Amino acid sequence: MNSAKIDFISELLSRKDIHVSEKESLFALTKEELKKMGKDDAEKIADILKRIEKLEGEKNNSEFSGLDGGIKKVEKNRPHRPKETKSFLSLFNNSDGIKYLTHKFKSEKPEYVDFINLCKREFEENKEKYPNTAEKLLSRIKEFAFSEKPDWFIRKGKEREYKHKGWSESSFVEWYKQPVNTHPGWDAKWNEEMIIPFKESIEVRAGNLYSIIEQSLKIAMGESINNFDIEQIINNKNNLNTAEFYTDVDLFQQALFLVFSMINERSKKNLEFGISVDYENETLAGGDFKKVIITHINSEATKKANDPEFVKGDFHSIITNLWGLCNYEINAKFPDGYYKKIFLTDNFFEYRNYVSINKAILIDDISKVTGFTHIFKFY
Repeated sequence: MNSAKIDFISELLSRKDIHVSEKESLFALTKEELKKMGKDDAEKIADILKRIEKLEGEKNNSEFSGLDGGIKKVEKNRPHRPKETKSFLSLFNNSDGIKYLTHKFKSEKPEYVDFINLCKREFEENKEKYPNTAEKLLSRIKEFAFSEKPDWFIRKGKEREYKHKGWSESSFVEWYKQPVNTHPGWDAKWNEEMIIPFKESIEVRAGNLYSIIEQSLKIAMGESINNFDIEQIINNKNNLNTAEFYTDVDLFQQALFLVFSMINERSKKNLEFGISVDYENETLAGGDFKKVIITHINSEATKKANDPEFVKGDFHSIITNLWGLCNYEINAKFPDGYYKKIFLTDNFFEYRNYVSINKAILIDDISKVTGFTHIFKFY
């Protein structure tokens, strides 16, 4: 990091149009690097670090203004940190305790109290380590693992299907303590009623994305689905089903429903009925992303790119649903040109360019814009 970069950071800290939570996101990635710098810029670095520490103390009481100024959200609980959500949920793949709530034990079945206490310790330790994990996911995990009267749900079409089974529910505890029983994943009843539904509520698992897309599309479109050309989606089934990423599947489905509902409504005016859905992995500076890309083919935006009224209604609801889960942006042809608009991001490198322009980002290669496109970026 050279002197010019240090000056850039210092300048951003002084700007009034960048809110506390946004600044904190930017500089969290540079703090450790600043500490390693040499003596030449020691005074500047010391000042920056002091100001960053002040920001860290203020972040929980800050007001977030959406990147285009169209969203107002008081940070009563957590800023948007989808990487922390992913890291917390990764405990179900790599940990000493929580992993085995959904995976079969590698060796002998542990004593019940010891195992649950280990899971509780890991849960609390990682809540502190990843304090911005999406709140509803934390609540679902607590119900599944630690509630004596569990009450969590999965989505079946338009309805929530509530589950009252979990690791601390009395009938399960009694079953587990029987010497002949090992892990619920080996038992047909508990696996079907408890383990698989929970897994599918916290992760888009391999083989599942197409059915999630299909279900959301059918519900949003209703009888209008017969008007649409969805052949591309069907042909892309195998690719979609390679997707694997952690998230709150219920809230992701709700966001998909809103996107497809918006496409349905817009099609009644512009008579464009082509939809494509793609999935791809992408490595960018700042992170590896799993991208779900939905395009209303040949559709265009009706408001100018920087219209302050752009983010209302369904867009606001989509952003609310995706808060803490993934980054979200759109690409489209607007009345004033081809632009990208970023609604949710924690990616410093992407965001740095965004700050310099402040609002919509002009797209240079317009050949890639085939319609009004929604892009969800999961870690």
